[in-house]
Amino acid sequence: MDRTRRLATLTVAAALGLTLAACGSDSDLESTSSSFDLTRDDPLGFTACRDLELAQQSEDPDDRADLLDSAARAAAGSQTGAFRESVSPQPDPERLETAGASDIDYTVDEDALRTACEEVGFDFDLVDADTDE
Repeated sequence: MDRTRRLATLTVAAALGLTLAACGSDSDLESTSSSFDLTRDDPLGFTACRDLELAQQSEDPDDRADLLDSAARAAAGSQTGAFRESVSPQPDPERLETAGASDIDYTVDEDALRTACEEVGFDFDLVDADTDE
């Protein structure tokens, strides 16, 4: 009975450890988990991906610049590490909740952000500049 109880305790501890690892903001599991939904779990990440695509579709240089600025700010405040890594300067991990609203002029590496968006399953085909989705 003692061995069974110990095995059950170890199983519960292992499951808890995996759950906590998946919840970490820099976890690789966030992009592969079937329950990860960018719009729900990382709305700033969703905004960054959407605005990046809108910027790349835009033919107006001023509109493109505004959208890239919005994408950079959203990526800086994102919960997803790969999105934050696509901006410069690197956001302070202790102040992520305010990174998107700060006075800092973030710039975004478009290719790095696009790759990060693809890795979490963002569907760029759903973004249409004519409908502002």
